[in-house]
Amino acid sequence: MPKATPKDAMLLIELEKLKFTDPMEEAFAWFSRELADAPALSAAEFDSRYPKGSDGRRNIQRIGQYYETMGTIARYGLIDLDLLFDRYGVSMFWDKLSGKTEEDRKRHPEAGPILGENFEWLAAQNKAWVEKRIAKLKKRAK
Repeated sequence: MPKATPKDAMLLIELEKLKFTDPMEEAFAWFSRELADAPALSAAEFDSRYPKGSDGRRNIQRIGQYYETMGTIARYGLIDLDLLFDRYGVSMFWDKLSGKTEEDRKRHPEAGPILGENFEWLAAQNKAWVEKRIAKLKKRAK
């Protein structure tokens, strides 16, 4: 992938601005309190704890949509992945929310695998980037 450009940096700043809107700050703060240190929940557990119309469900949807948007931008090559991942971790959020997404895919076969596909793709790219980055840092430390 080519080096990051000023245009990539501006897009990163726009993503940052979005993340720090009141609704998104609320959603990420909620995630930190409710899910960050908890085991991943099954879809049934999500539905039970965060029913439709609840604040928790709304926060889950906001975070999922945020990373789906980010994944769409990245998948189309509109932002440098090194720049993006140097600022954002994604895979942790996918790991916590993927069970719900998988169940939603089954519940809505007309949409099926496209639900959350860019979020999932982005998380996989993030995991690979982190592994590569850690290996590089370990090598440099020797």
